[in-house]
Amino acid sequence: MNLSSKEVLIQAKDEAVFGLLSNCNNFKQYIPEIQNWQSTEDSCHFTIQGVGDIEMIISEKTAFSSVIFNLKNHQIKSIIISFDIKNNENNCLLTGHSTVDIPFFIAQMIKPSVQKFLDLLVERIKLSIENKQ
Repeated sequence: MNLSSKEVLIQAKDEAVFGLLSNCNNFKQYIPEIQNWQSTEDSCHFTIQGVGDIEMIISEKTAFSSVIFNLKNHQIKSIIISFDIKNNENNCLLTGHSTVDIPFFIAQMIKPSVQKFLDLLVERIKLSIENKQ
């Protein structure tokens, strides 16, 4: 299942957005309803009620334009969340993408929840970054 968030305009330069996204220590403020948070710059571990324990690791960074995370959970084979950052003069555009490797029938059941999560995540990132400016 492949999903994309809405594209959001962030009132900050692409370097600032990339700097915050490429450090997992910042993600606690973006992810709703988490427990047992532990993080380093390149990875974080947390628990989401109803989902379980999740490990999130930065797998790839392209300076000022993208950050890709691999997520591990015992219930789902593979989850990839990536963020694309596009420079737009003194602002930038941010889009989140998610690829989840699960059976089709399960994908249809969880698709609305994953879409909502992805949209909420980019909106929280936007608000956090703009509040720091």
